[in-house]
Amino acid sequence: MPIQLRGENHRLEIITILPDERRMFREPLWVTNAKLMEDSWRCGVRAVKGEIVEADEIVRCLEMVMDGGDESRDMRKNAKKWRDLAREAVDDGGSSQVNLKMFAD
Repeated sequence: MPIQLRGENHRLEIITILPDERRMFREPLWVTNAKLMEDSWRCGVRAVKGEIVEADEIVRCLEMVMDGGDESRDMRKNAKKWRDLAREAVDDGGSSQVNLKMFAD
């Protein structure tokens, strides 16, 4: 369940220093990842927008994922699929290892 982190402690996550020393603010990757998890990969739910995620919102998200209905079953199935694909990519001879070796050579 992606929960967005906000506030002063996370300002550094959104600053990128470019080669010419200019600073550029960009959308943090965790926002993009949360959207992908919910909309494209269908393996998570997003907490409502706000500065603080309250306990009842976490309970709501957990119930959506764990209630045993068709949608939650599909989310868990998709999460397992993506987990297996990620493990395959980082195993010996997997695409991550092959691509890193090609890049290094």
